[in-house]
Amino acid sequence: RYGSDFNPPPAPEGSQVLFLQGESDVTQWVSLAAGTYKLSCKASYRESSGPGQSMAFYVDGIQVSETFSPDDAAKYTAYESRPFTVEEGVRMVELRSFSKEDKTVFVDGVTLVPVQ
Repeated sequence: RYGSDFNPPPAPEGSQVLFLQGESDVTQWVSLAAGTYKLSCKASYRESSGPGQSMAFYVDGIQVSETFSPDDAAKYTAYESRPFTVEEGVRMVELRSFSKEDKTVFVDGVTLVPVQ
């Protein structure tokens, strides 16, 4: 949360954010109707760890976004996946980070929306 020892910038939504360090990931299982979707989030990096933590979105183990790296420690920047299509069912949605160094990113406002 804002004001903690990790010192993230104020959260765009609420008072807490997700953080990823080094090579790590966060997953969520979701039930989706057949269709085309996009994932998005807002991300920033921990000022004391510096920039360079790259991340990407995955669905069922398949990368659905370009690899991206937050470029600002003072505010959150929006990122989104390319459109991806799934059949109806339960899907594993994942955000992976890749740095082999001690890098930290903060993530908020993860959304999954259908593409019209």
